[in-house]
Amino acid sequence: MTRPLPSARPLPSARPRPAPVPVPVPAPVPASASTRTEPSGGPAALHGRDTEIAFLERLLDLLQQGEGAAVAIGGTAGTGKSALLAAVRDSAAQRSMTVLCAAGAASESKLPFAALHRLLLPLWSDPCRAAPDTVRTLRAAVTVGARPDDRLKVAHAVLKLLTGCAARTPVVAILDDAQWIDGPTAEVLAFVARRIGRASLLLLTAARPGNNGNAGVPDDDMPFLDLRDLDDTAAASLLDSLPQRPPPTQRALILQQAAGNPLALLELARAVADGAATARLEPTGLLPLTPALERIHGARLPALGATTRQALLVAAAAGEPDREAVLAAVHLCTAATGDLPGPEAWQPAEEAGLVVVEDGRVRFRHPLVRSAVYQGASFAARRHAHLALVAALAGSPDRQAWHRSAAALGPDEEIAQDLVATADRARRRGGYQGAAAAMRRAAELTPHAPLRTHRLLEAAELAMFAGLPDEVAAITTQAVASADDPRSLSAASIRAGWALAVTTRHSASLGFLLPAASAALTGDPQDALAALSTAATVVYNSGAPRPRRESLRLTALLAADTGHVADRLWARAGCDPFGDRRHHLQLLAEGAAEREPALLHLILLGAGAWILDETDTSLHLLGQAQDHLRRITTAGTNATLSAALGLAQYESGAWQAARSTSVEAYTVAREGGLEMAAASSCSLVAALDAVQGDTARARARLARAMIGVEPAETLAMAVRARVVLATAATADGDHSGAWEQLRGLFAGDAGAAPLHYHASFYAVADLAACAARVDRRHEALRLLETVEDRLRGRTSIRLDLLLHRARALLSGPQNAEEHFLAALDPAGDPWPFEQAKARLEYGEWLRRRRRVNDARPVLAGALAVFERIGARPWTARCTAELRACGVTPHRTRDPHERAETGLTAQQLQIARLAAEGLSNREIGERLLLSPRTIGFHLYQVFPKLGVAARSQLQKALAEHMPR
Repeated sequence: MTRPLPSARPLPSARPRPAPVPVPVPAPVPASASTRTEPSGGPAALHGRDTEIAFLERLLDLLQQGEGAAVAIGGTAGTGKSALLAAVRDSAAQRSMTVLCAAGAASESKLPFAALHRLLLPLWSDPCRAAPDTVRTLRAAVTVGARPDDRLKVAHAVLKLLTGCAARTPVVAILDDAQWIDGPTAEVLAFVARRIGRASLLLLTAARPGNNGNAGVPDDDMPFLDLRDLDDTAAASLLDSLPQRPPPTQRALILQQAAGNPLALLELARAVADGAATARLEPTGLLPLTPALERIHGARLPALGATTRQALLVAAAAGEPDREAVLAAVHLCTAATGDLPGPEAWQPAEEAGLVVVEDGRVRFRHPLVRSAVYQGASFAARRHAHLALVAALAGSPDRQAWHRSAAALGPDEEIAQDLVATADRARRRGGYQGAAAAMRRAAELTPHAPLRTHRLLEAAELAMFAGLPDEVAAITTQAVASADDPRSLSAASIRAGWALAVTTRHSASLGFLLPAASAALTGDPQDALAALSTAATVVYNSGAPRPRRESLRLTALLAADTGHVADRLWARAGCDPFGDRRHHLQLLAEGAAEREPALLHLILLGAGAWILDETDTSLHLLGQAQDHLRRITTAGTNATLSAALGLAQYESGAWQAARSTSVEAYTVAREGGLEMAAASSCSLVAALDAVQGDTARARARLARAMIGVEPAETLAMAVRARVVLATAATADGDHSGAWEQLRGLFAGDAGAAPLHYHASFYAVADLAACAARVDRRHEALRLLETVEDRLRGRTSIRLDLLLHRARALLSGPQNAEEHFLAALDPAGDPWPFEQAKARLEYGEWLRRRRRVNDARPVLAGALAVFERIGARPWTARCTAELRACGVTPHRTRDPHERAETGLTAQQLQIARLAAEGLSNREIGERLLLSPRTIGFHLYQVFPKLGVAARSQLQKALAEHMPR
């Protein structure tokens, strides 16, 4: 038996075995390390296997110190056993160790010592490493007619050969696919494993469980490393590391279907990239398997009886909501043949490890098995199964419609109408993703071309609300192919423009939207306004002057009362926020007073209020939309909305809420392919890191936000990036670096042109503060005068206060105080961080003039705000100023502050949804996560909140979470 190695830690994912042998496991690798994305080979490319790699590397370290070991690695097909062994092989070769490699073969599993022959051949063919008597013994063992009683002699010869070589150079013997090794080889290796002792010999075997071959583990006493499927984070990291990342919708399907199996992740992603799996197998929602996956996961199906295979097909055809109808459908499916199945029909499938039957429900062991069962059946058999499910699902019209569509032999208006009704019901519930899928399938089954186009356009609009740009693009491509009138083509162009608008392809988006708006001006002004309202977002993100001028020109051609007030406001204010401010505010007031506005109108009005610096109104409108979304809808639109809401929360000083909202927006936007929402929300979290003093993380997070963003083409993000870097530099005391970043927001010696027509101006006060510290006052003053000339008579209260603060910092002693007092007007309360910085600078100015008594209350007021919102660098600076005034500040505690729970933003969101009564599947559909992942998060949430049941969540959240 292998001598115990010095460690008390258990094996990762270790499976209980008789008389276990302790094996050393290195210290746990930080969670962040499990998501490395290096594309090169070797250990770094094995996503989510850091713990296992570290364990095996530790064994190699001990091997160099004379400590041998034998370890068996197990795992289902595709979990990466061979890749892990290859990493060990390469590492051992780099350490100049002797490496022996072989793999079991099914065709040789009955040949005595066949696997041993392949493993040891490099040694006994080398006379310098093997004694002649040892070679004779081994050659005799593999000859035809060798006697079984020779095995002990062979085992001694193998042990002598390996330990002899290990005495000169450490030896690593690797045997892959050990489930197919022959019995005599297994016996000999078990003999060696128990006698390794202090020999510098490492024996590694890897096998998949449950095959008909050898068990794959030479000895039950060998430590066993169970290689499980990847967790969700590592699986996503593996997909994201591929040269061609799958589109978001397919990406979500791949993650769900592969369920963490690395081979399945790679195969399905490759199939999607090759165009071989661009559509789902509705209504199963499955991607077609590649031949390799079908061969692996369907290998056991032919051995099952016809009744069992039929039962499995019905279970595979059923979606998750249909699971309870499977048994009834199986009964109906086989009734015509008279072969009515009882519980014993499922027994062969259970024994083969394909399904679990319990509580009247059938569950596949792995989603890939379900896929293999469904894909391996003929269309006629699948159709028969779907029709049986239709009969078994009486009273569930939506599910019946989907199964009827799967059984359709061609276009069928009756089935299409049923799916339209399904889409309408899903839309009323707010399930836009399901509604879009149903409407798209209805269109595909519609015989009449104009009606088909109309339904495709409806499906694209529903996919827009679901936040699925790749789906919108695919559907609009179908719509354009079937459209035969200008209005349909215009509508398709608007939807295609939206799909591009939420990415960073601004020119391509405007190439659809602006021509569509121009074409619709005379025929349908409301369509023109819809295109211009969508284009305003792209114009803002781009910041390019030419499309901005064209958008404003087209908007001016519309009648003043065209379309909804929210579209009118955003089309104008989004492109010209400093234009006719009075008219903009009138439109905002009219829209905000509307009773029960549509969700999209709420979002547009909230965005309009934000750009007009009506921050409180923006928070109200966007918060109202967020509440609506949390009650009813999927997560897609939530990402765009949350990104906007996070900005308003940040500016209002609600930084904890802004962080939670932005993290949520980033997660969902990244999954849905909403590139601008992802970049915006990630950059906002970076800004929060910077103002709260975590400057290294702020810079790293900003770099992540800017991946795929070309600053010259996305000027709004370029401005945000500069502001984040300047804030981080200021927090670090690097005022020169901050000045360089902020000065780049304006072009020319006198700042003649802002980098962005809106965002650049809000940094003017911070730019003045940096200029005062690095002796650039004159340059900053010229820039400030240019800005004031540009904005004269067109500013908001907020901008007025910022301009006064800048004037105060750059003016001489005789004028500074006047501007400081103007900057501290109570009207600035909606922007507490900006006001607190003005107070701090005024307090510093007063103290430098020895007006200590005047400075103290001003600085104390600033300190209270900095402490409340968590601006640590400014808290430290303010505290130092107060000490210089002879005051020792004491930290004040907000009376409304409550204990933190330690929940992440995603855990908090999941807990809130669970508290509202949603099931794990319903939560997963909203957040684009699997029910298994939701269950895992709730398993972590419960102890943090001190609850034992979902029914206790609502009370616990109310008691523990900060307001």
